[in-house]
Amino acid sequence: MESAMKTARDGATHRVFQLLPRRMRRRAASYDIRRIPKSLRAKAKPEYTETSKPQRKHISKRGYSKRLTKTEEFLRRQKDKSWLETHLWHAKRMHMKTLWGYRLAEKPTAKAFRASHRASMHDAILHDASYFGTIELMGPPAILRKLLDTVADPHGVSPAAARFTGGGRVCDTLLYAPRAYPHGLIAPVTTMWRPAPLDATIRTIWVRVHPAAFDEVWAALTTAAGYALEGTQGQTVELADLRDELVSFELVGPKGSRVLKGALQPTSTSSEREDFDTFWNYLADLPNAGAIPRGMVVGFDAVDPRVTYPPKNAKPGDLDARDDEPMIWPSGKLAQSGLWDAQTREGVRVPRYRKRDLDERRGKNLIPGTPLERQDDDAKVPLILVQRTLGETMHGWLLIAPRGWGTALLHSLTFTGTRVAGLAQRATQHAEAGASFFPVDFPSTKACGAWWATRGAEERARWERKPKAKRVSYEKRGVRSAWVPDWDVVLGLEGAGARADESEAQRGERAERKIWLLPGDGIEAALEAGAGAVETLVTESRAKRSLPPIPIADSDATDLIQTALVSVRVHLVGRGAPGDVGLIYFVKDEERNEWERGLEADKNDSMDIDAPDLTELGKVIPPPEDIIGYLSSGSYSLTRGRGFGVGAVSASKLAQILKYDTTSKTRYKCLVKVRDRDGMLCRAATLEIMP
Repeated sequence: MESAMKTARDGATHRVFQLLPRRMRRRAASYDIRRIPKSLRAKAKPEYTETSKPQRKHISKRGYSKRLTKTEEFLRRQKDKSWLETHLWHAKRMHMKTLWGYRLAEKPTAKAFRASHRASMHDAILHDASYFGTIELMGPPAILRKLLDTVADPHGVSPAAARFTGGGRVCDTLLYAPRAYPHGLIAPVTTMWRPAPLDATIRTIWVRVHPAAFDEVWAALTTAAGYALEGTQGQTVELADLRDELVSFELVGPKGSRVLKGALQPTSTSSEREDFDTFWNYLADLPNAGAIPRGMVVGFDAVDPRVTYPPKNAKPGDLDARDDEPMIWPSGKLAQSGLWDAQTREGVRVPRYRKRDLDERRGKNLIPGTPLERQDDDAKVPLILVQRTLGETMHGWLLIAPRGWGTALLHSLTFTGTRVAGLAQRATQHAEAGASFFPVDFPSTKACGAWWATRGAEERARWERKPKAKRVSYEKRGVRSAWVPDWDVVLGLEGAGARADESEAQRGERAERKIWLLPGDGIEAALEAGAGAVETLVTESRAKRSLPPIPIADSDATDLIQTALVSVRVHLVGRGAPGDVGLIYFVKDEERNEWERGLEADKNDSMDIDAPDLTELGKVIPPPEDIIGYLSSGSYSLTRGRGFGVGAVSASKLAQILKYDTTSKTRYKCLVKVRDRDGMLCRAATLEIMP
């Protein structure tokens, strides 16, 4: 009876298209009955009248009498920014934002936080990453190796190592200003060698970089090329900007492999390669992309995705029926692709057949809905697949294609229900995986400073528009910097060497020059050993790349660790969730016991009346000098089921915490206190050094 009453009530006040689930609602359904699902058309027919579809009128240019065509209007709207090829598709479904010279999708218009997380962990989610820039380096292999060693992170594996030069794997590394390590961090980059014989005289490398740091990376590579060519004659290194020649998509989730295999069909020439045929046949059976070697590169040519449209997701085979799983290893032969060749990219930029031509071919099929038969002159799209891993738990693929094929690939990859992510969802993926997100989580880079300056100005303007009675009083809460992390306080640089006549901008530049990010791999032992061990770690890392030791006097070794930051993961021990720009406080020895007793009592629901109350402990707000770091990204983690964040802390303060943990029998390693910038309560948390 209740169901009948609801149906009658809705039937009187709502039309059929308004009763559909949100994912099926379309504005066009309000006037076109063909946009309604077939099962509901009979019910909806009485609600519709014969109306013609509204036509788009010519838009007059403001101040001019000239009427603009649709193309002219779109070009006019891109004067101060660039659109991706899939802009129109995203603009109808997502909130758009202008960043780094592009008009990018920020987040879907519908609520999608939990649904996007479920897709990344159990299904598949797609992100158009065509705004990433690619720089091509071409020159003698010895010169290229020397160039990369000049700018790449010397603490990690060199991009010129043998495992990468064959072209079968990509290398994810940090890029610094030439010979400036450990200072001068610019951005994380991905390097990829073109497959070629090892004795080739000329090699090609692609460097993929975020648009916020593209100009800096270009300048650094240009300078490093000059250093690498010192003392040589007749040798050159060519740099090329490929931002207008490539599009790329990031596909995250365990079902991403099935989506790729269903949407893309290799040409006969690609299938004739035995190694590729083995990989492609096993692609749908992968439990996730993490089942194959990290960073593996696969190149092939695919049939025009519009010819094979509509696609169907591939179904996994019977894994129990397999005698053994095929061995798939990275190799230069498997990574070969025509996408490396500039003439090939130019030849397929404009498809040979328009969509109208393909629709005419479909109309000639005797049975409607029958897939098109391939023709020899159909376009063949060169593609590159790269395995991607975020943290240790999230895996996916990076698909790189030539310009002009972004929209066609998007339609095929999303047809079977794959969700689409914006910048907010991409940031959430990194946070859930416990990985740093550029530029937000790289405090020593210029791109990060510019990001926080813009965001801080927007939030401060929003705060100032509110009346005093309706906004948070940060002064009463003792928060000095509510919109931007204050690294001067964290590192104790405030007033150190500052002049009375020095402006705020000059003081900020002075502090920015000193701040540097200590790499995470193997630094725990160095921090426990002291400032001299950190200096040794830096010197040994530079020596691995044949770089001279940095000029550090014995008295300056302490200054080196004093200005260092360490990227950390912050795990809240109890209830609550941290927010962005959250403050991380040092827990002094005398109060650590109180916090540990209170946490144990809360964890075990103890009836011990002598156990300290966590709420009362959290009400004590520490002084500003106890701030050891900031959270750059903080929220409730759906993966962990508790509050989690990513941030940076002072290396010297972290060394004190590690020493206490090694000398005391503490229950919680690296115990700290965390407070939101808007809150008046501290919560207990533990730190984990970012690898």
